[in-house]
Formats: sequence, structure tokens, C-alpha cells
Amino acid sequence: MSGRQKLFTSLVLIFVFSFLSAEDPFAQEHKDFLLKKVGNLYILNVGANDNIKLHGVYNLYFEKVKRIPLIRIKLKSERKFFGAVQVTQVFPQYAVVRVLSRAMKEEPSGNRIILIHKPLDKKKDEKDVKTAKDLPKSPLADTGHAEITKDLDLPYKDASYRPFSLSVNYIRQFDQIARPITESVYDQIRDGVYNGVGADTSSFSSVGGFRFSISKMISRYLTVEAGIGFITQNSSLQTGRGPDNIPVFGVKHVENWNIDFKNKIQLLNITLYASRFSKALPYFTGEEYGRRHSPRFGIGVNYAKVNVEMDWNAMINRVFSTQPPEMTGSEKSDMGGYWGIHSVLGYDYYIQGFRLFAEMSYYTWFTDKFKSDLPFSLGFSIMF
Repeated sequence: MSGRQKLFTSLVLIFVFSFLSAEDPFAQEHKDFLLKKVGNLYILNVGANDNIKLHGVYNLYFEKVKRIPLIRIKLKSERKFFGAVQVTQVFPQYAVVRVLSRAMKEEPSGNRIILIHKPLDKKKDEKDVKTAKDLPKSPLADTGHAEITKDLDLPYKDASYRPFSLSVNYIRQFDQIARPITESVYDQIRDGVYNGVGADTSSFSSVGGFRFSISKMISRYLTVEAGIGFITQNSSLQTGRGPDNIPVFGVKHVENWNIDFKNKIQLLNITLYASRFSKALPYFTGEEYGRRHSPRFGIGVNYAKVNVEMDWNAMINRVFSTQPPEMTGSEKSDMGGYWGIHSVLGYDYYIQGFRLFAEMSYYTWFTDKFKSDLPFSLGFSIMF
């Protein structure tokens, strides 16, 4: 058959089915692999490219895969036996079949189609229909032919969908909040305890913390995000009497005073991001993933509430005393809340409803107490 003849046959077939659909009140459009039903004829989304043979007789099954919502991990498959069909027309992408015997009362649906070649046997077909109350878990007895199986990845959202996402990331740094708190306490001890002459050493450990956020894609290039972070910064301060600070004979004095700080930061922020957020859509629309990674830039407003816990011990001495007493204690103080602004430069990688990311931020505050900071973070998002 020439190319023109194939094209003419296709056009005639489409015209006939369109005409019959308009006349037949039972004609029905279907999703999945069943494209159209007209009387006892069906157009299936499987054809010569899938090794369907003209005039071949097949046991037809439809299978529906159940998945966990949001992450779409496969749980199980439900296979339903439709009946026996014979192929009357074959095209590269689809085929027309007539129903020889039918076991399924409802209209079929699913995202997998299975055809098993079988010899034409009307008596056996009638028996299949009678015994198909409980749908078989596995195909009927095969005749040695390999089964034809085709999967269809159906989108469950259209291209206009704007997904939400839940994110968690680990943040390092924010020493610029812990450091001035430690330095401020030392200034008080130096002036109030050592009479302006003292010696100190300090250390800081960037423990960091976690940040949780929810974001909404508002266009293919813009996303708005709100988040809350819980960050802990540890620091320590060792102070002592300076060599030039000679105590008065017989007077009690502080030989050294050491403090361990735990700075707890509750960080709130709202950020507007610009990026190719359309790269998140293929997971929802069933399209092919192209380039999965994309840079991201954001600006926003931040608010930090700071609380400090201090555990201290002091050595109280009297000149020539042999057993200096040790004093210990703990204090908690609320440093208040502080507003600021921030910018973010990140890099995202999308994979099956997830986003992995790394980002560097710049935080600055509307106060002279804290200097600007450059925290780094790693995290992931779940999109839904």
C-alpha cells in the first residue's frame, strides 16, 4: 500500500468513526489506552509499533497502578480482564479492535495495557466471560507468544498548575549574632569586675540549625516562600585578672570568670525568588525532563528573635589564700527581636517531585548590634 493510500485509509477511518460517534448516543471518549468506543469497535492507543498484528486475536487486560500521593511511589497494581478482541485495523500508533467476548461490565481504564495472543476459540471465549467474576491476578494461559505490554504515564495536572513545596535545609554560620553577644558580656566583666584591666580568650562554634519553609509557585519564573528557622550558636568566654591589675592585699577579688553561651535564634523570613520554576512542572504534567538544574535568586525580609543561656563559673580569691572558693550559676536573657533584609543565591536540581538545592545567603540587620552574615545551607523540597 502506497503512502497516499495509507493516508486516504486513515482519513476515511477517522471520518467513519466521527460520523458513527455523532449518530451513536453510546459513543464515548476515554482516557488512558482506550481512545474511542463505537458500538462493538474500540480504538486502542497501541499499534504496529508495539507489534500488534492485523487480524490477531488477543486477551485484553487493563492495569491501574496505585501510588502514594505526592511522591507517587508505586504501591500495587490492579489488573482487570476486559475480554477477547480481534484486530481489524492497524496503524503505527493505534489499532482498531472488535470485541469477541467481554468479561468487564464497566468501561476500562488504567495506565497499562496488556494483550496476550490467543487462538480464536468462541467456546473458550464464552467460558472466560462466565468465569470472570473475580478478575484474574495474572494473564490467562498463554500459547507461547510473548505478551504485549505498554505503559502510559498519565499527567495528573495540566501545564497551568502552580505547585506548592515543603522544604527543609540545614544552615551554618550566624556567628555575627553570637560574636557581639559574647563581646558585650566581656566588656561588662572587664569594666565592672577587673576595673578596666583584664585578659580574655573567646571561641565560637558554628553549630547552625534547621529551617522549614513552604513556597508557592506564582508563575513559571516566580515563587514566594515563607520559612522559620531554629538555629543554635555556641560560644565560650574565658576571662581573668590582667597582669597589671594587682589586687589590694587581703581583699577578695575575682581571679577568673568563665562563661559558656548558647545563643538560640528563631529566624522568620519571607522571600520572593526568580528562577526557571517551570522545571518543576514535568513531574505533574508528564512531560519529558529537559535540563533539570537551574540557578535561583531571591530577596526578602527577615526577623530574628534571640535568646541567650549562660552557664558560668568564677574563682573568687583572697591574696595568699590556699583554697579559693568556686562560684557557679546560670542565667537566661531575652535579647529581643530584630528586623533585616536578605538576598539568596541558590542552585536547584529537580528529580521526580523533589528539588535538591544549595544556597548562599546575605543577611543584614536594621541594628548596630549585629554585623552582616553569609550563612550557607543545603536542603531539599517535596512538591505537591
